[in-house]
Amino acid sequence: MTELRENLEALSAITIFLKTRKIMRTFVSFLYAPFHLNQPEIARQIARSLPVGFKLYVKDHPIMYGYRTRRFYKELKKIPNVKIINSQISGYDLIKKAKIVTTISGTAGWEATVLKKPVITFGDVFYNKLSIIKNCKTPERLPYLIKEQLETFKHNEEELVNFLSAILEESVNVDFLDLWLTERNFEKIKNDTGTKKLASLIANKIGLNKQTL
Repeated sequence: MTELRENLEALSAITIFLKTRKIMRTFVSFLYAPFHLNQPEIARQIARSLPVGFKLYVKDHPIMYGYRTRRFYKELKKIPNVKIINSQISGYDLIKKAKIVTTISGTAGWEATVLKKPVITFGDVFYNKLSIIKNCKTPERLPYLIKEQLETFKHNEEELVNFLSAILEESVNVDFLDLWLTERNFEKIKNDTGTKKLASLIANKIGLNKQTL
């Protein structure tokens, strides 16, 4: 616990936070960030884009302990201005201390948005729709986006609440990931309560329910 506190207290007031992705979710990156799969290179691009005096703190996903190669961490440690944070430290606590949060396509960016922090994403994530989120499509734009977010960012609570309300209004409660990864019986998937709710929502959206009335 002492080491965790020291790591957390080591965060200066001028920090940028990057959370790495789980290897098992790399297939998601192929869909939402096909040109941003090299995580050490992304960290290098961010570090090069920082204003003088800033540091980039990189936190690996806790479940990745023992799965990454030593080369992965050595590459990160070679990058100037980069500090590797103990993976057991709460990402929530890191976000609260960070000046800005960068993410490829993970939930850290969404958590930071809720915590009223400026965010830069690299992939195609649902919260890119918010005007307060900046999406970096090319490395050349990154220094300008960081400067813009640090100097002109202003949280818009009304937009965030409206965005959340719209999502909830058009959503159903279904553990789709669990069904996808663990269930092999098609009939159970088809008859699952959540699956039926999802099917009904989609049918309403494309007008199938109206046609059957």
